[in-house]
Amino acid sequence: MQKLIDDDWQALPGATGAQIRILLLPPNIISSNTAVIVTSEGHAVVVDPGGTAERAAEIEALLQQGLGEAESATTRSPVAALLTHAHYDHFAALDHLRRPVLLHGHAEAHLPLVNCDIYRTQAWFSGIKLSPRTVDGPWLAETRQRTELPEAPGGWLCETRSFGSLDVIAYPVPGHSPCSTLLRIGDVLWVGDLPFAVDPGLVGLGGWDAQALAHSLRHALWLLEREPQLICCPGHGRLQTAAEMAATLRAMQGRLERLRQVERLTPQRMGKLREHAQCLLHEASRHFTIIAGQVMVLADRLEQLEEQDSAAEVLATLDIDRIERELQGLQTFSAAFEAGQRLETQLVMKACATMDKVERLLAQGGKPGLPGLLAMRTARLLRQFQEMAIGLRHLPPSQAVDVKAALLKVIATYRPPLTQDDELSWVDDPARFTDMLIAGLSRQSRVSAIDFRFDDPAPGGRQGEMDIVEADTDEQSLLDAMGVVIEVLAVAVPGDTLHLAGSRHGTRVRVAIRAPGVDTMAAFDTRSLTLWRSMLKEYDGLIECDGDTVQLDLPGALATAAA
Repeated sequence: MQKLIDDDWQALPGATGAQIRILLLPPNIISSNTAVIVTSEGHAVVVDPGGTAERAAEIEALLQQGLGEAESATTRSPVAALLTHAHYDHFAALDHLRRPVLLHGHAEAHLPLVNCDIYRTQAWFSGIKLSPRTVDGPWLAETRQRTELPEAPGGWLCETRSFGSLDVIAYPVPGHSPCSTLLRIGDVLWVGDLPFAVDPGLVGLGGWDAQALAHSLRHALWLLEREPQLICCPGHGRLQTAAEMAATLRAMQGRLERLRQVERLTPQRMGKLREHAQCLLHEASRHFTIIAGQVMVLADRLEQLEEQDSAAEVLATLDIDRIERELQGLQTFSAAFEAGQRLETQLVMKACATMDKVERLLAQGGKPGLPGLLAMRTARLLRQFQEMAIGLRHLPPSQAVDVKAALLKVIATYRPPLTQDDELSWVDDPARFTDMLIAGLSRQSRVSAIDFRFDDPAPGGRQGEMDIVEADTDEQSLLDAMGVVIEVLAVAVPGDTLHLAGSRHGTRVRVAIRAPGVDTMAAFDTRSLTLWRSMLKEYDGLIECDGDTVQLDLPGALATAAA
């Protein structure tokens, strides 16, 4: 199979008398991968001319080189611009080309381009101003001569168009956008953004259609299986073989099943995602700093107990350095956004990619006894963000949650189950011994040293009331919020005691966590508090700091409210 390189001219695989130059870029929302093709007859084609004036200058230089034009020439040959779809990052360089352009795209691309529709072209991502454009040669219009492909699943139509001796075949693949098209030239298949159509930040864009995308994936897979020699050029990222692209599309089919009904991605929702991403970044970084510290301390304690192999295994379980690099990279990106050097959409896309990587890295840290509480909580937050980004934040149903039992469950996660040597002596299996030792050592923290006192009755409450107080909420969200409050106050409290109380107030339930001598508002970071307030708000809950007390105000369960 002939390979396609991206740093020099070469013969176009599967075509005669044509040279190609590929311009690849790392994934971004400003520019797409671009290809410049020239034929021995003097025809010139550019596929997906996206990007800035700088990218347009590169395209111009390649056209001059390929066509043998002098740089000082006042008359330049026309170029046919072929679009895989009409999103601005695939055509923005057109405004800067210094030659006549004949635009070829799907018939569905005409109205968004001529009307400068910033939502269908996604130009609102970057705030750029569009110039009206006409599709000179609309692909697959009903008035065009199209070829039926009855062997394809459900049938399929394609259209062949010639530029001199260069044949281009267009296959419709709507879903990412109504005008998405596969373009085959020789043995190269331009797939546009089809491989990214179920990614967070792209699902729910104007024109996104789950049902159409499902059909398109089946059609594209059919084509790739029939033509295994094809070299696939996506709109962003590296070139792929037909087998690699097919594997990507099959994985997308499984993910698409969850995305039949998603919320549309609008500028307003993008703004909320950006705010949530910045709060989540801060909280994830805080969590990971603690996780990394606990892992290092745990390894050190194991070494002191002459358990060097176990210490090495613990250190190898989490890729601490890589997670730190990922989070630091996102922090740097966020700072660039605050300085006006990055777009809001770029920050959300970067956050989606980073959160996905960190979640997968945390999931690899599965050694029993590692700081699982924080790791699992962090992974849940990252997963929730991914679901929010694709408009798939389906809240678990609320349920009656025993407030005192929930507090006891949170406290138990910090209590070392076994800490004394004599309590471990009965374990005969060395591997089991090591796991239990790690479990015990890893749970030793500032929280494990706190004396928790249940105030019964609560101030203004009745004796025994806490034993029957139930909140109507999501238990996991409540446990996570309680855990964060306890962790923050345990570090801030000058003594070793936290006071816990629960009481009813009409149809509401209040959980009070008091840290004597602590200014609770000062103890919390603003972004951390904002994040957890937003999590509880989904179930009509509140978190308030009042002097030395943090109160969780929740809707009461029916039984509690009626009591």
